[in-house]
Amino acid sequence: MRKSTIIGALVIVALWLITATTLYSYNYGSPSDKSHWNQRWENAEASAHFFNTLKRYDTLPFNQHYFAISRPCVDLVKPCVVTDNPPIPGSAVLPSPRINNEAIYISFPPGSMVAAYGVIKAASLILGISISWEMLQWVNMLFWIISIILIYFTISTVTRTSEYSAVISFLSVIPMLFAVEPMHSHQLSMWAHQAFQVFAAAAFLMVAMGINRKTVIALGVISALACWIEWTAYLMCIALFVVVFIHDLKLKLGYKNTIIYTLMAISGGLTLLWYYSFMMGLGPYFDELSNRASIRGMKITYIGWGEWWLSVYQAYGPWLISAFLLALASLCINKSSSFSKDKYITIYILIAIISFMLIENVAMFEHAATYTFDRIKIGFLITILIAMSAMRIEKLGKIAFLFIAIICIITSMYSINQYIDFYPRYWR
Repeated sequence: MRKSTIIGALVIVALWLITATTLYSYNYGSPSDKSHWNQRWENAEASAHFFNTLKRYDTLPFNQHYFAISRPCVDLVKPCVVTDNPPIPGSAVLPSPRINNEAIYISFPPGSMVAAYGVIKAASLILGISISWEMLQWVNMLFWIISIILIYFTISTVTRTSEYSAVISFLSVIPMLFAVEPMHSHQLSMWAHQAFQVFAAAAFLMVAMGINRKTVIALGVISALACWIEWTAYLMCIALFVVVFIHDLKLKLGYKNTIIYTLMAISGGLTLLWYYSFMMGLGPYFDELSNRASIRGMKITYIGWGEWWLSVYQAYGPWLISAFLLALASLCINKSSSFSKDKYITIYILIAIISFMLIENVAMFEHAATYTFDRIKIGFLITILIAMSAMRIEKLGKIAFLFIAIICIITSMYSINQYIDFYPRYWR
């Protein structure tokens, strides 16, 4: 690995640490109701629900929770235990006979809570302190920097034949630091999506390294675990299956890699089905999950496409515009010869995988507009588009990267100002 690549990674960590420390000072702040069309933009109830589930894991015996997610609850002191409320269709809350018919939440798998609890519990044992709300926030921010560094090395792997590899990688990940959405969703709000970013970024790195037996096994493990984190993982699995299958088809050496990946990825979904079969039975589970999906999808009428696009703009607007304009401009220039055909194909494959994953934001129309963290993954698309553009115009030399750097600086400043406007009582 080049020295410049390591230096770039260290600079990113330093920028993240400054940003995270600054945001941490405002972890109890709330966005201004006047600054955002969606007054639920804060999404703090999601992180409170997350933390209540961690308290459940920490204070109750295993056979009284089995790592199930607690029903929606914002109590930060003690876990909510409810056994007498009848289930409401569409609430994603069902009684579990395994734990005395206590109400549990099934809208998302419990993997992200288990992962966060493992990190927090280990830290609490090492430091000799009780788990706390602040520890949850720092775990959230830890997921943030891990996903950024993984994407940085993904781009570095694709561009390593260029002397400007570190510059391309560094500039490409800036939106994952300074867009409104990552700053907000790693400050006050936390749910499964922040944890899923780590798994998605790890999968992209494996794709960048090339499809072979080792990376296929790694992709299988990542995919199986991701199926326990967030539903977008299933779209990711489909996309990765296609990538591995086409690779096997192209080489005409049989389909061992495809079979290995398929069996490993499917194991994640099958074990999750076994888990919910154990907790409540698959009949009630699928019925309620279907009810939940119907009120989160495109059938709802109180949010329209105008609000959906506005939510996307307020999450990544200036970055999306900049990335697409850069991509269009780069397509008008003969691509650089510093990268092989395979490297360009790899970057196009990554764009295709991420674009396919973004179908979830349309399918879960209401959820994507209401809960901002559902839009974090758009940052992956922006980052890879910038990387692709930089690769294509690399032959223009330093002037090309100066141009991209200026765009990143201006867009970052605009995004930070946009973010501050959402928190006027705490920043001004």
